Amino acid sequence: DDGEGGLIIEYYEGNADIVVIPESIDGKPVTRISKYTFANDSCVKGIRLSSSVRVIEKFAFSHNTNLKYVVLSSGVEEIGESAFQGCASLQEVIMGENVKVIDVLAFVQCTSLKSIEIPESIETLNGAFHMMSEDFKIIGAAGSVAETCATKSGIAFEAK
Repeated sequence: DDGEGGLIIEYYEGNADIVVIPESIDGKPVTRISKYTFANDSCVKGIRLSSSVRVIEKFAFSHNTNLKYVVLSSGVEEIGESAFQGCASLQEVIMGENVKVIDVLAFVQCTSLKSIEIPESIETLNGAFHMMSEDFKIIGAAGSVAETCATKSGIAFEAK
């Protein structure tokens, strides 16, 4: 229970390649993915979050060795500290248009990720991308927080 009528996914017990987080469970919306929920998992290759999910807490998917694809719905507003840290197989992240915060080290050591498109809704993006591949680039609107972050971090930027 998230204290506001929604549910927090705190543990994943399964071996599915693709995991889809549902809008609701027993009529209650799923609003958060708790810290360490999918951390150190070696089965999950793809994850899709429903539009009811608002927050991905710190370390939620960290060191998930086979995670390749992540689809974040338009409901996601916050990606916590080190949420995808060490997901070395991660190749594609699709973000919804309402992400406001990508916290520090959120995608550190995601060495297979070649680019990420950051929506214009972003308000906080500091130190989220370290130890990436040499050809990693951030895609976003010219003059946006995404461009400022790329410039400060010495990361290539592509205006969309």
